[in-house]
Amino acid sequence: MSNKEKIQKIYPLSPMQEGMLLYALLNQDKHKQTYFEQQALRISGIFDVKIYEESINKIIERYDILRTIFVHSNIKRPVQVVLKENKIKIHFEDISHLTEDEKEEFIKVFKEKDIESGFDLSKKVPIRFSVLKI
Repeated sequence: MSNKEKIQKIYPLSPMQEGMLLYALLNQDKHKQTYFEQQALRISGIFDVKIYEESINKIIERYDILRTIFVHSNIKRPVQVVLKENKIKIHFEDISHLTEDEKEEFIKVFKEKDIESGFDLSKKVPIRFSVLKI
């Protein structure tokens, strides 16, 4: 499939999106990401990662914004490009064998590395999910 065939629609950026993109590009230092949001939840009970991944992908399929990248290089004005498809794979790690202190340290380092990895807004949709079995 060519890149053109992967595109559903192209839109101009709204003024707010232009501002957000500007700040994202100005603050590419991994520790100063202006619009980076990270959530951590603790869930008790049975949790099926495969069903969770399928559910997230159904939501992504339904909402264009969750399939949108922001192209800004080699063009006069940045645009948002809605992809026809954006399936994600949930990162899963089982750390249940670690001690409580080791788990805390692992989670702290994991979250720091997640921030450091950043997002390339022109290549990937800026969303990802991870599940740690503790």
